[in-house]
Amino acid sequence: MIDKSDWEAANAALIAEGRKRFDPPTVEEIEDYFGGKLEGDHAAHVREALTYYPELIRVMTLPPPDPNVRVLSDSERERDWAAIRRKLEPEPLPFITRRKVAIALAAAAVVGLTLAVVMTSRSTSNGPITPTKAPIVATWKFRPDGIAGAGQRPLQIHPCDRCILKVLSAYAGDFPRYRIDIVYLGVNPPRTVVSRMDIHRDLADGTWAIEVDGKRLPQGFYRLDLYGVRGDVTEKQSAYTFEMLGR
Repeated sequence: MIDKSDWEAANAALIAEGRKRFDPPTVEEIEDYFGGKLEGDHAAHVREALTYYPELIRVMTLPPPDPNVRVLSDSERERDWAAIRRKLEPEPLPFITRRKVAIALAAAAVVGLTLAVVMTSRSTSNGPITPTKAPIVATWKFRPDGIAGAGQRPLQIHPCDRCILKVLSAYAGDFPRYRIDIVYLGVNPPRTVVSRMDIHRDLADGTWAIEVDGKRLPQGFYRLDLYGVRGDVTEKQSAYTFEMLGR
């Protein structure tokens, strides 16, 4: 018994073989054939060719379209597609709703930030938080020793966290660079506790300035030395004595 697949294979082979001998009939020949306008050998030739082109027979034997069914134009089809796309896309929120959403998001951000600060404070402190004291910044201006007369008491500097020391000099020459040393006089021999190179003169007030950490200068007497530097040559320009008061 031949099953369906074997029959379809044999039929496909016959169709392929026939197509080698017969070209497909033209549209006019098919229309004339089904319209009864062909006769004799010509009709027989078209009929035999159609046996090897069953898809043409299926098309020609389909019922005609319903004349009451209207075909959409390109503009109508595009309008319908646009309507379908609008239904699929989410509708934009009205202005009032968008504003409410923005306010809600901002409020949530503020609440989240507040919670983060509170949690950080709790995790880093076992007790109440003590506010940090602002650092004490003070500026002191010096004159060289001996300028104001003999026996003058050294300048007294009150405790400060950031001490800005400005010095004047009537003797300083014109050097490309300057150095300032601060020498603690409370030990023997005196000890240099601060040394800064590349100090430049402030042309606005004619001073040389150095900023030091007041906690590095314990109570006692000090001498500030100003040096001019040119290449390998270092020359002392002025000296300034001051007293650091206790906290």
